[in-house]
Amino acid sequence: MASQTDDAKALAEKLEAFLNNPRAHLDSADDATLYRLSEAARKVSFATEARGDTVHRVAHSSMGMISQLADDEYGPNNVTTALASVGGQSGISYYFEMINQTFVAMPPFLRQTGYVNPTDPNNCPWQLGHHTDQSPFVWLQTHPEMMEFFLPWMANQRDGLPTFFDVVDFQKELGQKADDSTVLFVDVGGAMGHQCIALKQKYPGLPGRVVLQEQAHLIEQVKANPLPGFEGIEPQVYDFWTPQPLKGARAYYLRNILHDFPNHKCVEILQNIKVGMTEESVVLIDEMVLPECGAPWRATQLDMSMLTCLAATERSEADWRVVIDEAGFKIVKIWTYTQKLRDSVIVAVPK
Repeated sequence: MASQTDDAKALAEKLEAFLNNPRAHLDSADDATLYRLSEAARKVSFATEARGDTVHRVAHSSMGMISQLADDEYGPNNVTTALASVGGQSGISYYFEMINQTFVAMPPFLRQTGYVNPTDPNNCPWQLGHHTDQSPFVWLQTHPEMMEFFLPWMANQRDGLPTFFDVVDFQKELGQKADDSTVLFVDVGGAMGHQCIALKQKYPGLPGRVVLQEQAHLIEQVKANPLPGFEGIEPQVYDFWTPQPLKGARAYYLRNILHDFPNHKCVEILQNIKVGMTEESVVLIDEMVLPECGAPWRATQLDMSMLTCLAATERSEADWRVVIDEAGFKIVKIWTYTQKLRDSVIVAVPK
């Protein structure tokens, strides 16, 4: 295993050296060599991508979905498996049925509005592309067939990538001296409860209450068809536009919530959470924290989706600091747990 790892690292170093000055190597290469190199690079890309990478790529460009084994003989590969998964099927349908229309609508929308970034979620390319005056989340409630694509894709789009709990020792950081009455983890807007389940599975002996907060229609779904492992988790109806009803939780957790909203709305959500906090409480903001330049390709694609659908944005660390400061919080630390997307957990407390 160590030898294979060393070989992979050596190959990566050779490729990086090659890419520092590719023309020096390519200008004298013949067509056959250029083709071999191009195909090898493409196949390495396919072999190393996670399921979520596959869905994002294939949603825009169909390639490499099966392998040719021999003349007139084909077979599945890792791309096929990803697309055949629940998350893969949902992701392709989600982009085709919901997102593509907003990208098509963006040029005429920008012409109509003077090429200014949209800031109103009720007036952005989404409404023009879908011929509606509703925001996406309201629209989804009246289109249950689309909700069947949306929820599985939100749950599965990061398949194959590390999670927050892979890199942060939650028990050490936030679970000390907890007992059965401690409100340990409140997942605000946590959909079907995947993160609550992940916490319980990672720390099965950790005492304390784990609470999933969601809108009423989703809590009804959770109660009617709970995911495996949901036992012991408390579902609670909550609207994050209202003051937080659970007082003194160790962690109020927001995963991929704030990127759906412009700054002033993020401030409102955070200030509502602050109402429930005590000295032992922290807010965990699980979002992409992007560099100022050289952002990952999937992050830039998601940024465009946020712009066209919600008049929102993915944010850099500087952007996050502005929002968090305006809400009356300060950042204690930032844990980055994926390099492909710069997924990070921002730990914040009231100033």
